[in-house]
Amino acid sequence: MTAQDAYKAVLRDVAAPALRDMGLEGSSKLYRLDDEEFWARIGFQSSMSNTADRAKFTVNFLLVDKGAWTRSRQAKPHLPEVPSANDYYGEPVWSRRIGALMPTERDHWWTITGPGDAPNAAAEVVAAIREFGLPALLARRTAVSNS
Repeated sequence: MTAQDAYKAVLRDVAAPALRDMGLEGSSKLYRLDDEEFWARIGFQSSMSNTADRAKFTVNFLLVDKGAWTRSRQAKPHLPEVPSANDYYGEPVWSRRIGALMPTERDHWWTITGPGDAPNAAAEVVAAIREFGLPALLARRTAVSNS
């Protein structure tokens, strides 16, 4: 099994069920927790330097008011109909990588070099999403809704 195979197994067998248990919908690398007012997205981002022997990844979070997104698209027609957590758009989108939401507040990537790394990486990334990422996303949505 290659590192890429182990990474895919982490997403399929551990991350996906855990994120669904947290109330998100989606699969593979993209998940959503949208409501009538907001696009709320979580995306797994793979490193461009990945090889068969090394899979490096992080997690991105995105929140944007749907009305603000529609106005942005009117001004910038090249924007997609629905934003992706793995793309950067600037204002009015709130987007953060998981590391910025963790206590260290610095970029954080997990690395899988084979099947032996997968269980620890899976547990760590799910815990980081549960403890830091999802609460930050929900807090931001509440703050924006109340402003």
